[in-house]
Amino acid sequence: MTVRTDAASRSADTDGSVLGYFATPTAETRTRIAVVSDLHLSTSGVGTPRVFHRTGERLRRVVTSLNRSELDAVVFNGDLVQNGTRAEHDAFGRIVADLDPPLVAVPGNHDLIDGDGAGTPLTLPEFQRRYAPAPFPYRVQIGGVDLIGLNSNASTRETLTDSYTGRLSRSTLEWLDETLDAVDAPLVAVHHTLETVRRRYRNERKQLPVENGGCPAFETADELAGVLATTGDALVVTGHLHVPTVVRSGGITEFTLPPLGPYPCGYTVLDVGRQGTVASFHSAATHARQAEALGLGRENDRVLLAAARMSNLPLVADRRSPRPDA
Repeated sequence: MTVRTDAASRSADTDGSVLGYFATPTAETRTRIAVVSDLHLSTSGVGTPRVFHRTGERLRRVVTSLNRSELDAVVFNGDLVQNGTRAEHDAFGRIVADLDPPLVAVPGNHDLIDGDGAGTPLTLPEFQRRYAPAPFPYRVQIGGVDLIGLNSNASTRETLTDSYTGRLSRSTLEWLDETLDAVDAPLVAVHHTLETVRRRYRNERKQLPVENGGCPAFETADELAGVLATTGDALVVTGHLHVPTVVRSGGITEFTLPPLGPYPCGYTVLDVGRQGTVASFHSAATHARQAEALGLGRENDRVLLAAARMSNLPLVADRRSPRPDA
């Protein structure tokens, strides 16, 4: 499936703070993709490190910002909402209805969940109809980039999960193995983080004088890494952890995205050209709102680690991949 836009034919400078330079993906036609993760939109929540009472405001600001950019598509990389209810997804849909670029998404652990009965939960088939170009897993061409979207939420078409633990089905892993044989240097979107990023998080949080927050597991992370390693050059974008991170291991580059809801309250643009990809950060909050988010997360290990990462950019500089050319 192909997302058809004309943004790639226009010239646009990379703005925002550079998060990293990557050797892949590449594209003969310059392609700009916004990747947004971990909004946790709530229709009733207040406070917490996820700053629930600002999530609607954040999303509206992002839509305005994205519409002013020259983008081929927008990818939401999971945890669009907090409690997986139809009411939250309806609220999300009303706001993004004003979005000009095409939108695709993959679900996070909060998007499809058999919750506490406080609201009617969205089902996997409904999520696919609202946000996906095809049933999961899917492959879609955005400009010159092959995007592969994976569902790491453990829900099925028949049953909603009651756990935040991530899992890919056996059929998804088999499909991915076959699909990667036909794709050069894809962009892979999946919500849950791989073990190398999780290991770095566990090591770094030991240095903090706050309670460790932890992060729900990804049961099939090793199996996914084994399949991806066969490509030798896949860029995998993940969310879930809320700590911007880049780790290379076993032929895989994993880029865990900055979250939109918690600090640092923004999104990422991937600017892809013939020589590689530049990732840049774009804030969706004023300085005062960022300070509020940092204050609400001052005792949260992941917020503190995110602040440390954002104070020392870029996260990675691959000298093989200079700025994409127009």
